[in-house]
Amino acid sequence: MRGTSGRNIECCAYRVETGLELRTMYTPTEIIASQLFRGIVADERLAEAADQWRLNLIAKGFEEIA
Repeated sequence: MRGTSGRNIECCAYRVETGLELRTMYTPTEIIASQLFRGIVADERLAEAADQWRLNLIAKGFEEIA
């Protein structure tokens, strides 16, 4: 996605030692937010959170880019 400043951000899921982690970041070293998901429904909960984060960013003026 691209913010109003023209800077791109991305949302990615990572499998880490303790579960699944959802991250929104400018670069791998500039993480804006992250959330950890564990348990048998971790995949589903992560997908729901990622969609909510996307909708929140769109509401704040961010644009989806390919």
